[in-house]
Amino acid sequence: KMSEKVPGFRVERRSISDVIALNYELYNYADIDKGVFIKQLPETLRRAMLSERVLCRWDFSYFMTRYHHIMDWQTEQYVRMQPNVAQRIVLSIMAEQEEQRLSIDLQSLKARQLGITTLSEAVIEHRVLFQPNTRAAVGSANPDKSAKMVQMIEKSIDRIPFWIMPTMTKHETNSYIEFGDMGSWLSVYHGAMKTGFARGETPTVAHLSEVTEWLDPDADIDAALMFAMHKGPRRILILESTAGVIKSW
Repeated sequence: KMSEKVPGFRVERRSISDVIALNYELYNYADIDKGVFIKQLPETLRRAMLSERVLCRWDFSYFMTRYHHIMDWQTEQYVRMQPNVAQRIVLSIMAEQEEQRLSIDLQSLKARQLGITTLSEAVIEHRVLFQPNTRAAVGSANPDKSAKMVQMIEKSIDRIPFWIMPTMTKHETNSYIEFGDMGSWLSVYHGAMKTGFARGETPTVAHLSEVTEWLDPDADIDAALMFAMHKGPRRILILESTAGVIKSW
């Protein structure tokens, strides 16, 4: 579609090394600290930038492997995310639901070190960055665990080139991120909150972790969140937890 509207334009999938090279070339025309271009871009670079934006918006796997960063557990350095076997399986399930125009609803009984939380946060980040009017809710059982979850997104956003990103209009560390021009935001909650979960809001995507440890999951999730989120192809709802005791939520 885009190729038909813009003569001479073609979306080009670049290797990771080519994306890195493109970033360096674009930064030669930019003030990185201010996040703006200070010199006019050649047409070839302008089209390359547009191609990357289009691919990132419509291809989550392309965005994840080229622009989303995670902490490598061996080197303790931030690296581009390359999904493991478990993450690829979950992605295939999400893809099947998306192809059928269904809500992406997942319940995950967590095993250790499979990276489902990491993948889920990448999915939430992608929606907030590239799909207008996305309202995201993320959280875990307590404030510290919730902070660790949203930091996965915050640290990754810090490493995404400004020319891929929409303009961030508000940021409260570990609490709230807003992209006002897109009408999108991400709000952080936790399972020990005294107030109602997502009260007065209608999230379109949500990722809750360690739900068996929440103080009142019946009220927060069953009675609040599930009714606030409308069924439909825009919805992503991921609930995950390590196993609790028998007959627990």
